Amino acid sequence: MNKHVTIILLALILFFHPEFLSAQISYGGTPASFSLQEKKATVVPVVEMQHVSNAQLMKAEPQSGLRLKPYKFAYTFDVDITPQNSGVWTVADDGTKIWRVKILSQGAYSLNIIFDEFKLPDHAKLFIYSPDHQKVLGAFTANNESEYGTLAIRPLSGDEMVVEYDEPADAAFSGELKIAKVNHDYKNAFGDRPLGQAGLCNVDVYCTDGQDLAVQKQSEVRLIIAGSELCSGTMINNTSVDKTPYLITAGHCITSATDAEQTVFYFNYESPDCGQNLGSIDGYIDQTVSGSILKARSDSLDFALVEMTTMPPADYRPYFSGWNNSASIPSSTFAIHHPNGDVKKLSRDYDSPGVGTFSSKYISNAFWIIHRWDVGTTEAGSSGSGLINSNFQLIGTLTGGAATCADPVNDYFAMMNKQWSYYSTSNKQLKAWLDPANTGNNSVGGLDPYATDPSACELFSNIQYGEKYVKQKLADNSGYLTGKNSLGITAYAEKFDQSSQGLLKAVAIAFSQTVTSPVSSGKTFNLNIYDADATTGLPSNIISTQSVSISNLQDSSMNYIPLTQAVQTNGTFYVSYDLNYSNAQDSIAVFNAPARDANTNPVNTAYAFYNGSWVPFDQISEIGIKTSLLIKAHACSVLGTDVVDTSNQGKQFEVYYPTDGLNNYVYLQNNGAEANAVVSIMDVMGRTLYQKVHYLTNEPLKVSIGNQSSGIYFIAVKTAKVREVMKVRLRTGR
Repeated sequence: MNKHVTIILLALILFFHPEFLSAQISYGGTPASFSLQEKKATVVPVVEMQHVSNAQLMKAEPQSGLRLKPYKFAYTFDVDITPQNSGVWTVADDGTKIWRVKILSQGAYSLNIIFDEFKLPDHAKLFIYSPDHQKVLGAFTANNESEYGTLAIRPLSGDEMVVEYDEPADAAFSGELKIAKVNHDYKNAFGDRPLGQAGLCNVDVYCTDGQDLAVQKQSEVRLIIAGSELCSGTMINNTSVDKTPYLITAGHCITSATDAEQTVFYFNYESPDCGQNLGSIDGYIDQTVSGSILKARSDSLDFALVEMTTMPPADYRPYFSGWNNSASIPSSTFAIHHPNGDVKKLSRDYDSPGVGTFSSKYISNAFWIIHRWDVGTTEAGSSGSGLINSNFQLIGTLTGGAATCADPVNDYFAMMNKQWSYYSTSNKQLKAWLDPANTGNNSVGGLDPYATDPSACELFSNIQYGEKYVKQKLADNSGYLTGKNSLGITAYAEKFDQSSQGLLKAVAIAFSQTVTSPVSSGKTFNLNIYDADATTGLPSNIISTQSVSISNLQDSSMNYIPLTQAVQTNGTFYVSYDLNYSNAQDSIAVFNAPARDANTNPVNTAYAFYNGSWVPFDQISEIGIKTSLLIKAHACSVLGTDVVDTSNQGKQFEVYYPTDGLNNYVYLQNNGAEANAVVSIMDVMGRTLYQKVHYLTNEPLKVSIGNQSSGIYFIAVKTAKVREVMKVRLRTGR
């Protein structure tokens, strides 16, 4: 190879106690050995890999004269590790048979393993965890079995791991397990590296350059192929719109059916703010799918189309990109990708691409040529990313090129127009798979596969595009604005002012600091969900609470915390964390938005429990800023609660339609006093698609829904004195 309020009990993954990291759609639970009384006395045998030098491995990397752009990060050991030839068996009091083996590769930043035999009886479980039990992957069960018998596990940081298999006493048969590959990370791709491995010119997708890509970015996926190489890829729709989970990437990334089977797909690996690379906050590492089936591939047209063996679940919020297979030259293009395996980055070219030949090994005149990127560049790890036109349609996939931050010129994307049917056999073309009914359509729109699902999931956030979240101290330097300080604040909360109800399943929090004393007993904090007081709008009643271990958090990262009990929210709610001042060495703090201008952007959603009551940040003199905490709320089954059409009730605001035949926008007319207003756009399910503060004069304001589909939408306008909602029908041609 050249180159993822009513309390309703749910069976959710427990991330904490200790931290359980959902991977390959794992099924939670606790390794049986953790409760064994004799666990400390049990010696788990070690299988140690031959010593390799990280520095020497980097020096020995072959240099491709073709300027391809995969990212090699791991050295592969071929092994044969089974319960029959390695490890130790223990029997628990309830008869559960426990097999454990430790794998060590000294100096590795992370390890990942691949099973080429994986067959488990019902109720059997497999776990991968660090020797200190702080990081756990799994459980993997019979539900993770594939038709080809393999399972690739995403990396676990550190140079050693424990593999544990728990089999019930009454199992119908003995599990069949064989570890065939151990991959040694020699580049710190999945260890403790800071973000910013991509070049400094790269732009996060939450920067203003990516403001129109909130939907399209959900189609972009990071790939680990065979445990050793990183590429990018794009989920893609087909003309039957049947929700088949196809993904397209470069042929030099996935080179065989075995590669496809051993690929791990990462969803939503993106920074939640605009870090401009330096200081970016890390994204999710736990939303992954393992394994796929190769459908079509070509070396000379450099593409691979795979079908994931598991449909990405609703809480991953996947999106299947539209495409266009014509040879029409677009006026501008962009790409979303993972340079050097980093969080999603954006590259834009505001000019038309050229058409040409990448090298003599490829079909002539089958590549789009980006002469110069106007925003960003591509790097190793960007291979396979989609080239998207201004209509949000994929038209090609990245092969390689000369572009760097220093000189972002001459990148080559294999043309979908050629990949479509240049070759007549189905295993070397896209047409057979993306137009299965042979409609002859040369384009198709994008698809949210869960858009009409009543359990569809959304990620609510008060993040504003272009903001760079900060770790901020009080003026007297006594502590952090969002942590322990001289004000004695004992809890903080982020407000979610939603005009909807939903089932809150998880929260994501970007901690700027997570510190505990080695001898401290107070290593947890309470995560609380509040409803809002009907009169004051302040946090009122705790409707959910759980204890979270500080030692299991990662600072400078988004920490995804599933709720042990899902919570049905109705309208406004708050996500809160408390502080324990009894041990000064225990400390947590959360990133917050920089101070917003009180005149042009008067939005504050951050609150503190100060002097015995909840107070907005901007009303505490020692803080005195309007801001938001970097906390996201993950809710499913979202339904509108107060989406009431006020269009014809003689209110302050009116909507006017443009005279064009097709429109993805309307004009908002303010008939009252000039004022700052929060303008939101919601779909018929009450989900917020757009929200921004505008200063409304008596001049009409153009309000767009971006690249959404035709249909009914609601525009909500909220000022300090009034809130109105208007129903609109938009015809976008999508």
